[in-house]
Amino acid sequence: MTNTNLSITQYAQIFNLSPHSIRNKVISGELPAEKHGNRWMIQVNETELPLNQELNQELNQELNPVLIYKLEQQVEDLKEQVEYLKKDIEGKDGQINEFLKQQNQYQQIIMSMNKNQTLLVESKRSWFQKLFGLDSESI
Repeated sequence: MTNTNLSITQYAQIFNLSPHSIRNKVISGELPAEKHGNRWMIQVNETELPLNQELNQELNQELNPVLIYKLEQQVEDLKEQVEYLKKDIEGKDGQINEFLKQQNQYQQIIMSMNKNQTLLVESKRSWFQKLFGLDSESI
């Protein structure tokens, strides 16, 4: 919040009033001012100046719709990206589930192969080895 000092003439021009009416308001105390030398100076917050108010109104009327439109477009783009990512994740979930099913099938195949290998080795042992519990490797 920046304050600025304006002379009576400047204040009157900015607010589109007569210098005479401003001087009367200063003298009566209706408008606070300080005397600097032989001039009255009126301290005004820059945000209260009509020039800034007009600029603010122009910004509100002209720039805000443009900014709002751009923000709305960005929001729409983000929504599209979120939807794309959701679909991508769903696709990945399907792939992961398929991979887990395949992994389970491979494990079952490996277990079956191990069982078949054991049966094959067992079938190749002689009755003598079976009787005495000897492995084919220990002989």
